Amino acid sequence: AVSQVNLNMRLEIFVWGAIFVSFLSRIPIWPFHYWISSISTGLRNPLVFIITNVIPLTGVYGFVRFWPKTVPGVLSYFMIILEIVCVISMVFIALIGLINKDIQYKIFSFMTVGYIIYLLAAFLPTDIGYSLFSFLIIAAGLEVLSNHLEKQQECMEISSAGILCALPRASLVFSFFVLAAVGMPLSSMFLNNFVLVADLLDKNIKMGSLVVFSLIVIAAALLQELYRLKDNSC
Repeated sequence: AVSQVNLNMRLEIFVWGAIFVSFLSRIPIWPFHYWISSISTGLRNPLVFIITNVIPLTGVYGFVRFWPKTVPGVLSYFMIILEIVCVISMVFIALIGLINKDIQYKIFSFMTVGYIIYLLAAFLPTDIGYSLFSFLIIAAGLEVLSNHLEKQQECMEISSAGILCALPRASLVFSFFVLAAVGMPLSSMFLNNFVLVADLLDKNIKMGSLVVFSLIVIAAALLQELYRLKDNSC
């Protein structure tokens, strides 16, 4: 129905640009990335962290719900620019998550990479199906468990390195959530990402390859943290 409305070029750019910015400003990609990254890395309350990082979901859902399958021709140029910015932001944040030693930033990086994948999927002119629910459950589980480990570290007065050796139950649950986050075969996240990446590769092989690279890097970052928490050599 929207495509039947006749708008001149300036009005079309204004209307779609306003929708574009209103949703995009909630998602942590350049130039809107700094506010959420600076807040997230300083939070230690898991519920506040989860609530803060659910905000980008409203932007992603806005695009999923309201973005048309056939984007107006006047916006096609801007769409290419946005996709490039999305992919560069994804690779950049994934690499920082791998380098950064703070578990909070690693979880934030995992969530951000996930949000950008869903955003790119929302721009695809197909009816691919995916669920944000499993992604949120896994991210929330990782955050709550990391906060629990931090409190246990303070109570036991030990280093965080190898702390899971002293907490076998927490080790089992945390390991499960990390494996689910990195795409354990047959898990909902694995099926989700498989469908999304397949469609992204079909649309643009270069963009899809960078998305796959980002997923591999952020998976390495989470596995790196899991190894550190399980390694008692220190």
